[in-house]
Amino acid sequence: QALINEVLPFQLNRVKLDANSANKAKELDINVNDKFWIAQKGNPFPTVAEAIQEELESYRAKEEDIRKLKHSMGLDGETDETISLLTDNTAELTSTVKSLPELLEHKRLIDMHTNIATAVLEQIKCRKLDVFFEAEEKIMNKQATERSVIDMIKDVECGSVEDKMRIALIKYLCTDMSENEVGQLMQALESIDCDVSAFKYLKRVKQFSSNATSDQYSGGGMKTVNMFSKLLSQSSQFIMEGVKNLVIPKRNLPLTGIVDAIMEMKNNPEVDGYLQFDPKLY
Repeated sequence: QALINEVLPFQLNRVKLDANSANKAKELDINVNDKFWIAQKGNPFPTVAEAIQEELESYRAKEEDIRKLKHSMGLDGETDETISLLTDNTAELTSTVKSLPELLEHKRLIDMHTNIATAVLEQIKCRKLDVFFEAEEKIMNKQATERSVIDMIKDVECGSVEDKMRIALIKYLCTDMSENEVGQLMQALESIDCDVSAFKYLKRVKQFSSNATSDQYSGGGMKTVNMFSKLLSQSSQFIMEGVKNLVIPKRNLPLTGIVDAIMEMKNNPEVDGYLQFDPKLY
């Protein structure tokens, strides 16, 4: 489901196929009670492809059983309507005829899911999403990639702008990069007319996070251990000092500091880029 939403127009359980072609887009409605959809919507694409193949083979087996039954009764040249008129001949034929609507619905659902899977596969090949996925997994697992991220970004035949932005953000968030490397990455994105505002935002957030985690907690540690080891021999003043060390000091999040600087009109370089609007004028 997530992959369909990523690569195809998908809204309110309606999928549009060939939306970018000159022909009219084909719309497919997915029923929320569709058993195949319920079972497979959270699975990875290869698993779904195998499940579709299994469903198709199951349908073909049932279709072959019906064909053999028609042949045994000498109805090879007849239609399904003719079969429905002969329901009183055998119990087997009656059971087969009763299962025909269910079988036809099964075939319709298989065709729908096959068409959707085919469209998804075309997008995977066109955008080389498998290449991006493999590279992103290696980056997150601290492994070397076959191609550098900058090379993938500059490759005009590799992925969409969104794909290249995604792998750039993963690279930035999961690895330690120097300012020079970050600058080269942003230049590569800008060279393909990619909006780097999201990159700049995450860069600022990462800087805030680094500033927050670099602060060290005061107190606790060895003083607390010493307090318990010398509890009976120390004065009450020392004991109270140890208790204070166990209390986590008040710490402000980066967002709190930004809001405080804006509200108090403090001189802070972190808020220089913010604009203030007077509600009386707008």
